[in-house]
Amino acid sequence: MRLAIRKNLLSVNHLIPSLFTFLEDLKYLKPRSKIMKSLLPDPLKMTIREGFHQHFFGGDSSTNEHTVFQNQESSFVAVIGSWQDCFVLGLLQLWAFSTRYFPQMIQFTPKMDEGSVKPLVQEPNAHIWYKFADLAHRLGFRSQEIDKILAENTDVKITPGSLHTLRPEVMYGSNAVSFTNLAQEVNKSLQNVCCSRERETRPHITVADAEELSHRCGMPYNESQERDREYLFLDTLYDSPDRYNSSGDEISSFYVKRAIFFAFFGTQLPKYQSLEESPLPHVPFTTAEHGSALREETDVNLASEIRDKIMHSESEVSPDPEGQQMVTMTVFSFQTQRLTIIPGSRSSIIFR
Repeated sequence: MRLAIRKNLLSVNHLIPSLFTFLEDLKYLKPRSKIMKSLLPDPLKMTIREGFHQHFFGGDSSTNEHTVFQNQESSFVAVIGSWQDCFVLGLLQLWAFSTRYFPQMIQFTPKMDEGSVKPLVQEPNAHIWYKFADLAHRLGFRSQEIDKILAENTDVKITPGSLHTLRPEVMYGSNAVSFTNLAQEVNKSLQNVCCSRERETRPHITVADAEELSHRCGMPYNESQERDREYLFLDTLYDSPDRYNSSGDEISSFYVKRAIFFAFFGTQLPKYQSLEESPLPHVPFTTAEHGSALREETDVNLASEIRDKIMHSESEVSPDPEGQQMVTMTVFSFQTQRLTIIPGSRSSIIFR
């Protein structure tokens, strides 16, 4: 019996929460939950998942839909999946975003590392909130709260004020046209110069120095939050363990964050299939109105691109993988590969 228990425990490749660690991990979940609720009507009289489900407009739930998959801050890949899978994939990406940036979005701080200065509570960063709402919109979520954040375009609103601070009107006079033109030039330069920081390495899943027991649950410590932030994307969190770096026999801080994410949101991603090998370019928004138009135009163009790839469709009747019954399939021929869609199946998308 003891050997059987030991075998079962060793078969789990992530942390097994206890009642104590679960309650501590809830403290880590709290700021992220507040961030997620900010995109939904207040007061929210349902669970966060139910709230986002009501505000997801990916299309008809009986059809396959397209969405985007964020693998780095400014890198998106077009993917296709069922309505429900696209919803879950989008929701998980928002949770991952809040995990990366909660100290900059809400007045919660990571824990203080021993011998370090206590992290200061930061004012919510308007640009990060804008990027959060922008991501939610790209993923198919719609609400008045999202639109309100998108209307507060930080580049458009902050840049003119900063220029007036640098060249005060009382000293240099006022020229509204010149300031507006200069602000537009500055914003254009920011798009080209201030690129998002992209990761260049894989995270360490094991290290030589063990993550202390007190660091294996609850709110993360400040140094590890900064160190692991660039890896807190779904493609890295849900990657195969053998693709991570390993430099010892002890678990790393990233291993802990990954295990906590799994404990709350599951160990498997929903089924989806990439439509392209190269990432989608990020579309910069210059004004709230222009941004809304660009978002809708991007959605229409992507849908058209998907339709253009489909050359013909036909129905086939084939046995299921176990050969027990016949199921109806709709088969689409793409320019480079074949896509099989089995209606009603979560694992319905197969490229071959």
